[in-house]
Amino acid sequence: MNTLNNKIGTIDTEVKEITTKMPFRSLMEPLLVFFNRAAEIVLPGKNYQISYSVPGGVFGHFINYTPSDNDIKKIRAEIRKLIKDRTPLTIETADIHKLDNYFKTYKREDINKLLISKGYNASIEGLRLAHINGNGEMFLNDVNANYEKLDLFNFFDFRDGFMLIADPAFFERVMPTNLESSKYFKRFDESEESMRQIGISNIDELNRIIRSGELPDFIKISEAFQAKRIGRIADNIVSHPKKPRLIFLAGPTSSGKTTSANRLAIELKVIGKKVLIMSLDNFYLPHSKIPIDPETGLQNFELISALDLDLFRNTITELMNGKEVYLPRYHFDGKGATPEPNPTKITDDTYIIVEGIHGLNPELWANTMNIE
Repeated sequence: MNTLNNKIGTIDTEVKEITTKMPFRSLMEPLLVFFNRAAEIVLPGKNYQISYSVPGGVFGHFINYTPSDNDIKKIRAEIRKLIKDRTPLTIETADIHKLDNYFKTYKREDINKLLISKGYNASIEGLRLAHINGNGEMFLNDVNANYEKLDLFNFFDFRDGFMLIADPAFFERVMPTNLESSKYFKRFDESEESMRQIGISNIDELNRIIRSGELPDFIKISEAFQAKRIGRIADNIVSHPKKPRLIFLAGPTSSGKTTSANRLAIELKVIGKKVLIMSLDNFYLPHSKIPIDPETGLQNFELISALDLDLFRNTITELMNGKEVYLPRYHFDGKGATPEPNPTKITDDTYIIVEGIHGLNPELWANTMNIE
């Protein structure tokens, strides 16, 4: 066996640290610092918690306190004043003892416990404490404030908490018009309630379960919760008065869309229904036609324009009209999709589950499908 041991020359190299942030985080992180400072000015001593992210911002609430309309107006005005005055952010390298004292002072026990669980000798290189007169947050890498873009923020009350939006245009474009009646937040509520029943509300508590050896039980309970929900979804689909046959399932990359689609299909089959699962991944355009993201200059497979929408709509229309269809199978070799060797035909009582990151995007189906 020959070995490759001939010298082929040398090249000059340079290692560079990649610290570029997504545009959203570049806005959200400094906005959180301004909010933190404004909240302390308007509601001194009142602690808050960020519950989860929403498109373009975050949803949070004050602990054991529901802000009044006047509180919300004052906080919004104070944030705007801080931005208008170009209030500088103080950025400090995160010394573990400094962080410990800081989050104890501001009663952020969730973060403080997480830091303690890492141990005082653990490496926290890259962490920064960004604050204004002591009011701030902990972030990875430096935080820079783009005051012009930050001035577009929005802050308003929602339910028993608040919405802090760094990108209002994106938020308004993708969120439901009637937030209160939206199922979007009901899913978060269900998830938080199930986690409370298990006893987990933050990463530190999950770490505690792992250290104590209770992780297998936690996984089994979580799986049981999920199976119960999916079974309920299947029952609701079958019993729905409008008798829907198209089921769209969406979620970000690696969120479990395919797994959820398969589990939902099993639950529907248990009820005696026929199911066809389709992945939007099979409707990507060839690599040469994938659109360029104007912000990065790179091809963006997550834009809906990266999909062959005409092919998708025609495929669904023909299937629902009882015709034979050669479903596409996408190959990530750059050439795009090729038809499956055998045609697919469904009956009038077959459910079609479509899963993909754009599963709930109205542009996916528009009003162009002609289903009899």
